[in-house]
Amino acid sequence: MTLHQFRRPDAAKIPPPIEPGGSGPYDGGMEERVKKLEDTVSSLNESVIQVRQNVAVMRSNYATTASVEKAVHDQTWKFVGWMTSICVALVGITYFLATHLK
Repeated sequence: MTLHQFRRPDAAKIPPPIEPGGSGPYDGGMEERVKKLEDTVSSLNESVIQVRQNVAVMRSNYATTASVEKAVHDQTWKFVGWMTSICVALVGITYFLATHLK
């Protein structure tokens, strides 16, 4: 079989194109369906706008890497300062007890 002789086996199943004019046999309820789709798209557009606004608010409130690093750095040095203070206090108390309780 050559290329120009090829025939699709389902060619008989392909429906004819839709007739123009709005009142043909294929237009049953088309206006109603289009109206429903337009309403759905309208509500989806509103939802997308709300999602975009929510994302913008979340992005403005999220911590950046630099701010997290600074907070960790500050917290670490506060911890080191407190531990140093506690160790100095304990050494002082131990020295006092060792020298005055003979």
